[in-house]
Amino acid sequence: MHSTILNTPLSNQSKTPTIRQFLMPTLAGTCLGLAFISPTLSWLLFVGLCLTIYCLRRVNHTRPLFLYCWIIFGIKSAIVLHWFWYVYPIPWLPTTLPTQLLLIGVLWTGTWVSIGFGAAIPFLAYIPLRTYFGEKVLYLFPFLLVLSEVCGSFLFSIYSLGPSSVPNINFGFGYLGYAVAAWPGMLTLAKLAGVYGLSFVVSGLGVVLFGCLRAKRWWYCIIVFLLILLIGTQQDTTIHQTDVAIEGTTAVSLATRFSGEMLNSSSGRMLQSDQLNRAVRIALSYQPDYVILPEDSRLTSHFTSAQAALEHLSQLSSSTILLDSARTSLETGQGSVLRSYTYNLSTNQLELYDKQYLVPQGEFVAYWVLLLLRNGRNEILTNTVETTQNYRPGPNQQEPDTLSILFCFESASPLRLNADGHAFVAHIVSHAWFHSPSRLWYQLQNMLRVQAAWSDIPIIVTSNQAPSYMVDATGRLQQGQTLERQAYWTLIQYGLPE
Repeated sequence: MHSTILNTPLSNQSKTPTIRQFLMPTLAGTCLGLAFISPTLSWLLFVGLCLTIYCLRRVNHTRPLFLYCWIIFGIKSAIVLHWFWYVYPIPWLPTTLPTQLLLIGVLWTGTWVSIGFGAAIPFLAYIPLRTYFGEKVLYLFPFLLVLSEVCGSFLFSIYSLGPSSVPNINFGFGYLGYAVAAWPGMLTLAKLAGVYGLSFVVSGLGVVLFGCLRAKRWWYCIIVFLLILLIGTQQDTTIHQTDVAIEGTTAVSLATRFSGEMLNSSSGRMLQSDQLNRAVRIALSYQPDYVILPEDSRLTSHFTSAQAALEHLSQLSSSTILLDSARTSLETGQGSVLRSYTYNLSTNQLELYDKQYLVPQGEFVAYWVLLLLRNGRNEILTNTVETTQNYRPGPNQQEPDTLSILFCFESASPLRLNADGHAFVAHIVSHAWFHSPSRLWYQLQNMLRVQAAWSDIPIIVTSNQAPSYMVDATGRLQQGQTLERQAYWTLIQYGLPE
């Protein structure tokens, strides 16, 4: 019965799809979403693409087509963004656990619904294009799909608009190209047009596979699908161990393990301060060219001022560039910024740079969330959220001359990095809120691999409560050399090309 419904001639289909006719787009979105969960499931991307094209061809009216696309891309995003639930429980939020689940559920649902809606908009042109081009409209499918990904990101930025944001296309979770970033040859293609190029190529392969199926060329279908499975099993997801050339440029990454519960208590903060100071002294004793601390490490706050911190660090080294960052209150009293402090100990200079792209709900609160909180008459919850998540894009908008910085979750942007003239990009991360979100780390890892290949520059990831590694300019993962390991931190040294 199900196949009978799906094979109903286009001219006989109702403008309003039945519930059973939604099964195929639901399956398509599920396959697309599962492709992001694990390397072993990435081949499902092509199954999802074939099902998506099949759904497009089975409708002859705009309303069901839009609904089908909304379902497909919405379900895909819902699965891709399942890591939202890793923030539960939130230790600093003064609410009951059911309330926390409700808040997370509302934010998660609103995110995938808005992305799915935006992604469906470009496909409104599909039926007019089919009327004009006929069956050749399938050749335009890759263009529509890439455009739909951009529109999904844009509509999400509208949905999450808040006091500290502007409309943008920086939320790249779920871009199809990322699902195959570890496939052989894909990172070479990424050098040409980043994830946009990968999504275009992947969707084009989906069109080819669908064409073989539609023409009932079964041997071609079997060969193409087996080839996809074979290539998919050759993925390189290993973090390789490489030797560090002592005579070359070296960077020491201070990977830390300070949990959210620890940082939320005064005794935990004291322990973190003591351990961080000790780790920095040891790192500087190796006299590397760079020492990188995770995001919001707040080494600078251990001193009366940044200048006092510079004077102290200059006594420990005269050749290193050290990167710290911290939440800093604006002198105007209008919230806080996430500020990086780049200490050039060879020239005794300090450079400041403030994070410009803030994470919705993580670093600022959307207008609609603020409205709900203020109408909820829970002053304690409202005040806690507004004081904890009131970051602003800071006034220091010029990156340091000595270092290119990529803050936490800025790696989610599909845009090319602007890091010309730098030896590497320092990607500083803190996942103290999360609880070992391995699938989120897998997605972010693929994003960084594409970014490094497209931008042709190594990226050193330095994290708190998350993996630390280097992505070289080809997109290959590098482990680095462990210099010293303690209970709360590890020093990792990387060699950089001259």
